[in-house]
Amino acid sequence: MSERSAALGIKGPPKTIEHNGKTYTVAPVLTHGTMLAVETKLYERAKAALLELRDVYPADEYLKRADEIRKQRETGHFAFESEHTMGFLETTPGTALLLSCMMSAEPAEIFELLAHKPEEMRTILTEVMEDSLPKEAIGPKRKAPGPDLARRNRGRR
Repeated sequence: MSERSAALGIKGPPKTIEHNGKTYTVAPVLTHGTMLAVETKLYERAKAALLELRDVYPADEYLKRADEIRKQRETGHFAFESEHTMGFLETTPGTALLLSCMMSAEPAEIFELLAHKPEEMRTILTEVMEDSLPKEAIGPKRKAPGPDLARRNRGRR
């Protein structure tokens, strides 16, 4: 393992899983590329869903909704860390989307892997998520420090 990998917290080589003669590789931690791919795919899904309704909405309503989706992207609604994305990733389609981005595989391949090798897939996903977002790095919630009144009131009587 290189010094750079160690500095980034990467604890080992990429993880692999084989199925039907194909080997899938997963980085040992979430990369920025993976997180950006998830964000992009969620944004594309929202645009595609709206596009399917283009004939249903009047033109002005369609443009209004398209503008809302654009604003959502600008404000980080589809960002990997957003509440929206985190909630979606807890669903089966969300997990499949994340795995497809992590493994550079089509969603159909991911669903096949989930059906035939559920324990291996669960282990890989759990290890990657734990290594990417370690609990000790986050730490427990603490109260904000109170004001230092002695320092603030220095020299006052």
